[in-house]
Amino acid sequence: MSDDPGLSLWRSFCEEFEGIARQVDRVKTVNVNARDLRQAVRQVSEHYLRDIRTLLINADANEEAAILDDAFGVLHQLSHGGNAISSYKKQIRAIKKALPTAGKTLAINIGASPDASADHAATTEEQKIAATLEALVPSAALSYKQALADLTDEKRVSFRGPALELREALREALDVLAPDQDVIKSDGFKLEEKRTTPTTRQKVRFILQARGLSKSHREVPEDTASAVDELIGRLARSVQNMSSIATHVATESANVRRAKRYIDALLCDILEIK
Repeated sequence: MSDDPGLSLWRSFCEEFEGIARQVDRVKTVNVNARDLRQAVRQVSEHYLRDIRTLLINADANEEAAILDDAFGVLHQLSHGGNAISSYKKQIRAIKKALPTAGKTLAINIGASPDASADHAATTEEQKIAATLEALVPSAALSYKQALADLTDEKRVSFRGPALELREALREALDVLAPDQDVIKSDGFKLEEKRTTPTTRQKVRFILQARGLSKSHREVPEDTASAVDELIGRLARSVQNMSSIATHVATESANVRRAKRYIDALLCDILEIK
């Protein structure tokens, strides 16, 4: 079984940080004056703030990310001048305390996911989704199956393909179950600002309302629909914020696998798959 790219990126970052922490620990002066060390601290802080925090947020490690945001942000500021070694060590202690919990959350949410495995075989849920889509709209089933196949490819260097296939499978299913004109004509409907068609969330609401589900039973699927739109949009924008191809591939992979989990849950809701 191949390691998840996101977890590999995390472990590499932790090793990088530990190396810097050891260097700081060996400083005997009151202030950190060595330019090379300050630059190294700045680089590891930027690596976290630019790339790793996105990985954590995508894995719902928001509390841990908030702690690390503060600590690495302070380290980044300290690195620009000859500041007290005690100030560096205070932030490093906070980071060391937060890293294990962050790593655990990351492993649970992306590393332990069945579809993170390169030798992944379709789960029972995935088989049911594909079969139901096949009966409803065959082209959506083809998109879904293609995404499953793409996500098993260890040599893939871009994950926009499977992301778009998953989005297309969901879009086609929603278009059949909630045609735009029917949603627009429904009681109380109002287009969201700067939109000319119903959103994914509004289509999901229309489907579940038609089945007579209460507002409390609709909240989770509707929130999931919003999360799908946000994740796919974030993926489209992510390339502008990546510092290297290796980092980009790992983060993009984590984003798509996370989006897939949301889309699977949403498809199960709208297709009434148990």
